[in-house]
Amino acid sequence: TKRPESRIEIVEAGREQAPREAAVARLEGAGQDGRPRLEELVRSEIEQIEHAQAAVSLVRTGQVLFLDAGSTNLAIASALPELALTVITNAPSIAMALMERPEIELIMAGGRVDRRAGASLGPQALRTVERMHPDLCFLGACGADADAGVTAFNYDEAEFKRSIAGASKAVVVA
Repeated sequence: TKRPESRIEIVEAGREQAPREAAVARLEGAGQDGRPRLEELVRSEIEQIEHAQAAVSLVRTGQVLFLDAGSTNLAIASALPELALTVITNAPSIAMALMERPEIELIMAGGRVDRRAGASLGPQALRTVERMHPDLCFLGACGADADAGVTAFNYDEAEFKRSIAGASKAVVVA
């Protein structure tokens, strides 16, 4: 059967809109000082742990996984069971979290690190993942849109996500 084409689009906020959008985001669920309320931060942390636990329930011994950059995928990396796995990542933070796990073979997609994305992106990272065919890809999402699907903030990130999603046997948006 033919796999559906990956639906990852680029969403770029105009610079003049970003501060206003950030201000609105800060005000929603924030205290009078504009900071998130403690209960909002705790709820977010609990939800992230629950998502990570649900995600790792899909993992089986011997699988090849791809973990994209992002805080939810970092939580998934920390929650991985003690199984013989191969984990590919383009995120230095995820690679660091898995360094002390001898049962996990760790492959780092290299190249230029985009600090905003927290990930290696660009031609060298793409060349690494083009040869990989993970059993399970945990794809970080900058956003999601009913029509566009998973979104990314820039072209390099969108291309990387398209490439790894297309090469993977199964994709989970984290």
